[in-house]
Order: sequence, then C-alpha cells, then structure tokens
Amino acid sequence: NKLGLLKKKQDKSYFIEKNYDGVEVSIHKKDKLVKIFYDEIDFTSKFSSRLYDNIVNLANADFVLDTIFVPQKGSISGKETALLFFEDKLDKLDSYYFFVFDCPYYGRSLEQLELEERKKVIHSLDFNDFIVESGSVKVTSIEDTKKAIELFEQSKDSNGAIIRKSDSFYFLENESEDSFVELYSIPLTEVDIIEKKD
Repeated sequence: NKLGLLKKKQDKSYFIEKNYDGVEVSIHKKDKLVKIFYDEIDFTSKFSSRLYDNIVNLANADFVLDTIFVPQKGSISGKETALLFFEDKLDKLDSYYFFVFDCPYYGRSLEQLELEERKKVIHSLDFNDFIVESGSVKVTSIEDTKKAIELFEQSKDSNGAIIRKSDSFYFLENESEDSFVELYSIPLTEVDIIEKKD
C-alpha cells in the first residue's frame, strides 16, 4: 500500500493538495519573455496572446511556476484532453486552467526554501481566469488529514490527493520518505496514516 509511506508525527504539519486530473506544465517568465513547457518541450506558440498577458501580469518579478494544466474540450477533460492537445490532435480547447502548486524561482531561486514559504510566494501572485492557485489545506492532525483527503477525493476533476511536508524543500533527494506521498482516488477506508516511530 503506497499510503504506508506516510508516517506522521503530531509535531509535524503537512499540506494536503488536490491531485488534479491533468498534466504538469512549467511556466517561465523573464522580463516580458514567457515560455510554457510540457515534458521539457516548448509549447508556448499553442496558446493565445491573452494567456501571455495573464502570465506577465501575475507578478513584476521573474518566476518559474509548476502547474497542473487542466483543459476542457466538449465532454472530455483532464489528462486525456491535455495529451491530445499537445500531440496536435485537438486544434482548439473550450477552456483550460493552470493550477499553480509550486514555485522554484521568484526573483531568485526558492529551491532551498521550505514548502510553506514557497506557498506564501504563490499566494501573493495576482491570479486570473486562466491561472489559479492549486487547492491545498494545511493540517497538523490525523483527523484533519483524513478530512482534507476526503474533501479533495470528492471534488470535481480530482485524481485524489497529494501530501507534502510543510518543511520539505523543492528537491526531495535528501528528504525522508514521508516528504511526498501521492494518493489516487481510492476508498478512504484504505487510508492508513500511522504514527512515526523514533
């Protein structure tokens, strides 16, 4: 059970984040230059000038944003639609959103800042119709953790929840195994959050 990776101390806090049905896309802004990357490929030209304006107006500083791209085309949405769009199998989307879940650069590298500090930077952005803050809840107890997971499990366009320690850094190579856990849509009865043994 993948949830067995999550070991929780009462003196630790976590962010429970909605696991959106989409694909990870990175948005880069330097001065007035904007780039949008999926799978390390530049797809900026596939998006409108209106999106460009919305990205530039997010903040005066240069930045790199990690987002989940969730598009809609007719009755299909999410990851399936995103892949068709990037593979040039869809000419036009009905709508789309970029949900910002992390920020490794904002005027300077933030990779050595804890997640909670990076969340404050994200929260300061001037969000708009296309680019919005990813849904997340900070929790410090097992009861609140289960409630937050259940909330995101039941929400629209959700693939479950992601759990990240509030003091985790951007790169997890040197982090403990409980710094990041991804939970897909599964019955809440399977959620096994246990105390960490010292």
